[in-house]
Amino acid sequence: METRTLRLSRDQSWADWLRAYQIVFNGEIVGTIRHGETQDVVLPAGAGSLRMKIDWASSNTIELPDEANGSVVACRCGSSLQGWRLLLSVWYITFGYRNYLWLRQIDVLES
Repeated sequence: METRTLRLSRDQSWADWLRAYQIVFNGEIVGTIRHGETQDVVLPAGAGSLRMKIDWASSNTIELPDEANGSVVACRCGSSLQGWRLLLSVWYITFGYRNYLWLRQIDVLES
């Protein structure tokens, strides 16, 4: 089976610093990541969707491109509750729960 690696780094922020985020690939939980960590997760090669989840809240969904076998896709994630957005905590946990976390693809590296 052809695979690729997701290299995911989580920001260091006060929000959720004691809790792990779930890594969801194509609707299935494939791992967790804690405050300040960088995790390498092996994923099947081919296109797929990636998002982060904590309780009922989640991040935006990004579509990972169909990359070659053995490639490394680098992404970063974190909480949207940073700086002045801490004042919007109630909004993020009620109406903005789909953007409580953020997720960005940084680069695709050759193996």
